[in-house]
Order: sequence, then structure tokens, then C-alpha cells
Amino acid sequence: MFNYAYHFNPRHHYMKKILEEFREKLLLKGGVYNPDHPDLVFVFGGDGTMLSAIKKYGKKNAPFMLINDGTLGYNKEFDLRELDWIYKNFSYDDLTFESHHFLKIEDKYGNYSLACNEFLLANAVKTLDFVVFLNGNYFMEVHGSGVCVCSSFGSTGYNHSLGGALFTSSDSLGLALFAPIRNRVYHPLVSSLVTAKGDKIGLEVLNDVEYEVAGDMRPTTTKLIGNEFTISLSNKVFKLAHIRPFSKYQRMRNGFIED
Repeated sequence: MFNYAYHFNPRHHYMKKILEEFREKLLLKGGVYNPDHPDLVFVFGGDGTMLSAIKKYGKKNAPFMLINDGTLGYNKEFDLRELDWIYKNFSYDDLTFESHHFLKIEDKYGNYSLACNEFLLANAVKTLDFVVFLNGNYFMEVHGSGVCVCSSFGSTGYNHSLGGALFTSSDSLGLALFAPIRNRVYHPLVSSLVTAKGDKIGLEVLNDVEYEVAGDMRPTTTKLIGNEFTISLSNKVFKLAHIRPFSKYQRMRNGFIED
């Protein structure tokens, strides 16, 4: 027996009928619906629904399995049309797990916020003048619209759209710049970077320009003070559950190339 919860986009009203059958069928596989103490969280939707599920259930330390009812579903284990396969073959005891660290952004006063995919520090209109530090050491000064710092989990999203690298190491951070100015006066060292295990990225805004700090495309809920921030991998993790043979590289291929 195992306890489970499910999470879905409430705007998809047709899901309620599907989930009634899901609960009945999963009971035959030993699954007991218990959203207060889940051993596993099924997510019905796309990648955005997955992020909201992690936000809602992340403190319960239960792994997540995405059943795609969205457009991409990069981290999907199944599509919605495969429910019959789940009803016939699912076994909680056969699950394997994939761990990912939350990102942590912290100001110099100890205030912090967490994210799954990325943190953005940006101004869409005015040019920011900011410095990037690696492990407390000066790395480069940038004039541009901002910066994205991502985890491997988020490297395939906004980071990739900015020209950032795709990477699979869960111990690394990725950095990608927004529209950096390049001329004989301003020339940042790199536009994209993947760090080594344990590295921390520091950011300091030098000019008096307003900017936003956002995690997973939402303004940070924790008030961050000042103009200096450190981004690292948190000790806190979340997990994806797999019931099928799993390859990070095949998931990457499936996410960007339709076979």
C-alpha cells in the first residue's frame, strides 16, 4: 500500500471525471488517496503545473510524477492517453527516483528565496550595470538587461532560450546574460557559463536602476534587501519518480526533437 496525492490545473474541468476513475483504478494497485501524507504526487498537466505542485507539496518530501496534459511536458513520465498502461502496469515498489536541488538566492542580510528552475535579475527597459562574482571572487562586469541563473532542472527552459547551455549535472549552476552590450568599452567575458560542483554565483548591481528579481517567472515572495545577492544550490531537494527506463539525454532529445 502507498499513499498518494494528485495535482492538476483547476481550469481543466474535464480532469475531475478522469481523476474519479484514476482513484478507483489506483486503489486496485494499492494506492490510497491521502493528500496530507503522500508517498507520491501525480501531476496532471504541463511543466507549469509541475512547478505549482512542487510549490504546494515540496515540504512533504514526496516525489512527483508528471502525466502530461499540456503542450510540452518536458519532464513527463506519461501522456494522459497512457492511463490504461498505468492501470495495468504501475507498481510503487518498482519506482526509481531522480533528485534535484532547489536554487537559493540570498541577500547579505540572510533573507532568501527558493526556486526550482531559475532566478532572473533584470530590467526590460533600462541598462543594468552589475558585477558577477564566482565563489566571492570578481569574475566580470556586465552592462545589459540582466541575468538568468538556473539549475540543471531549469537549464532547458528560459536559460536555453537565452542561448544558455543544456546540462544534466544536478550539482551545477548555469548563467546566461540578457542582451549584454558589446563594444570597445563594454565586453563581458562570457554570455553563458556552467559552474562546477559547489560553486556560488554572486551578483551586485552598481547603478541606480530599478530591477526585478523573480524565481520561476514569479517575483520572489521573500523580500530581498539591498543590491547584493548570492545564488547557490540549496541542501533542500525535490524528486521525480520514474517507472520506466530513464535517460536524461533521451528526455532532452524528446523535449526538443519530435521523433
